[in-house]
Amino acid sequence: MSTGKRLGRLFETAPRIPFSNKSKIVLFSDCHRGDGGAADNFAKNQNIYFHALNYYYENGFAYFELGDGEELWENKSLISIMDNYRNIYRLFSRFYRKKRLHLLYGNHDIEKKRKSKAKCFDKGFCSRENRMLPLCPGIKFHEALVLRHRESQSEILLVHGHQADCFNYCFWRLSRFLVRYFWKPLETI
Repeated sequence: MSTGKRLGRLFETAPRIPFSNKSKIVLFSDCHRGDGGAADNFAKNQNIYFHALNYYYENGFAYFELGDGEELWENKSLISIMDNYRNIYRLFSRFYRKKRLHLLYGNHDIEKKRKSKAKCFDKGFCSRENRMLPLCPGIKFHEALVLRHRESQSEILLVHGHQADCFNYCFWRLSRFLVRYFWKPLETI
């Protein structure tokens, strides 16, 4: 299938999210949160990201993450990533409870489209209370969303963009293998 057809199909089938002139929306992409190890490129940015995310939460923004939130090509375990950045996922939970969290998957976290991976977002460990607490139970990860402007009915397609690259869309398993077993070790040198 051609790129145009793939994107057209996504545009036609994506859930619509209404917004107005008064809506507050922030779009993030490619955070690549990792496990905190030497190859975790997000680690150096975690504090500024957390404070920005908190600002957007406190000021009533809807948060859209347009894929590759987690680095699942270099890391096998989503749980280890979530455990490493508990404070961020707790904040995601607050956005979720207010219906202001919208997550897309990209090529590096495409596995989140599987229910078994998505279930990792149902609960998270709270060390303060020493127990599991609800995070984002039942959250859906989308390949695409469409923002629909209430006043004009104009629409904006939100995608990660890997759909336009056959290597990352069709052959993502090969790409993941190469990144996990060749690129990640090189990053730590």
